[in-house]
Amino acid sequence: MNAIPKKIRFGQFFGIVVFLVVIIFSGLATGIQIYRDFMEAKVAREDSQAIVSKLAVQSLRAPLVQGSFIEAKMRARSIQESTQVACVEISAKDVPVAECELAADKKQNLYAVTDGVFYDEFQKEEAAKVTLYFDNSDIYTSLKQKIRFAAVSNSALALFVLGILLFASRIIKRDLNTIIEECEGKAPEGAPIWLAEFSYLKKKIKMHMDAAEVNAETRASGELARQVKHDIRSPLAALNNTIKSMALPADKKSVIQSAISRINDIADDLNRTKVNSITARSENSIQSRQSLGEILASVIDEKRIQYKDLPEIAFELHLDSEPDGSVAMDSKELKRILSNVLNNSVEAIEDTGLIKVDLGRNQDFARIFVVDTGKGIPPEVIPSLGGKGKTFGKQHGSGLGLYHAISTIEGVGGRFTIDSDGISGTCVEILIPLASNQGKPAAGIL
Repeated sequence: MNAIPKKIRFGQFFGIVVFLVVIIFSGLATGIQIYRDFMEAKVAREDSQAIVSKLAVQSLRAPLVQGSFIEAKMRARSIQESTQVACVEISAKDVPVAECELAADKKQNLYAVTDGVFYDEFQKEEAAKVTLYFDNSDIYTSLKQKIRFAAVSNSALALFVLGILLFASRIIKRDLNTIIEECEGKAPEGAPIWLAEFSYLKKKIKMHMDAAEVNAETRASGELARQVKHDIRSPLAALNNTIKSMALPADKKSVIQSAISRINDIADDLNRTKVNSITARSENSIQSRQSLGEILASVIDEKRIQYKDLPEIAFELHLDSEPDGSVAMDSKELKRILSNVLNNSVEAIEDTGLIKVDLGRNQDFARIFVVDTGKGIPPEVIPSLGGKGKTFGKQHGSGLGLYHAISTIEGVGGRFTIDSDGISGTCVEILIPLASNQGKPAAGIL
């Protein structure tokens, strides 16, 4: 048992199995065919020799019945001269008339046909027995040659098939190695995948691995979010109490408290599931009646304090025609989205610049324009923005802020679009359905 290897290479296993299968089945099929051919030739030969024996008995009957044994012996010699007959034996009344001169061991390898010679037509009284020995060794010689040829040809066929399959196994092994290396993040060596089924397998494995990676990141992000939510409560409470006890102008204190409240709201949303988050937003959108102008003003006031060290960047708010009623989304979500958009605009301005926010109405939707004079975004980059991990102009950006903004706005039936020529700044347009028109699509609105 120790001689059996515990491991065997794929090519070796594949080759051994195929070699044995070809040898066994091909040899079995060839052997059956050779046996059938041999039996057919043997039966045909024996039938022919039976006819020769009958003719020989007829030629010997007259001298044997008349007792002319010398003549019978001479006729026997004449029959023996035939190429098919090796020797002839004749016995009359247990008296040998003609004997076979071959050795006993040679006679055993000959095919014997015995017929009786009778005095009458009714074959009641036997006059003599005639035995003809035929040499059929050529049939067996032909059988041996066919067996040898079949063995050689089947072995050659098995080796040929083995060579083809070993080559195929090398392709399969190479393709599998390519898939494994790519799944492990290594640069594959050698030729690309040839087999279409393996290309499909590679795509499926890659898809499942990406999904597993996203799930792992999601679980890790959830754990981190819960930890951050737990840890952020105490410093926020301390900061809120400190602000209340400080002598600050009412407007600045209100802005700071609004920022603290927004941080609290963000912490509440950290470990919500997507379904729970959407449900909470829907409930809050019905309860929240803060006007859009107030929301925009509070966010811009917060940004002016946040970027007070950048006096060369100015913020402007224009309320062209403020929509009546509230929008169909939670005010804190809208503040978070506007905050991220304004942060992106500030980061796009290298020196001096202007960020202008316009509020208006388009049919049943509130329209918010955020226009900056920053460096802009190349038009070819814009279609890729909004996906996870897609960002522009940020060395360590993740793209999550823009992804959250687009998914949230589209989730309430709105639209979030970016327009830039890559030279003279960027324009962000946000369309949000009003609370009384929630569910109407924003597609096609100009």
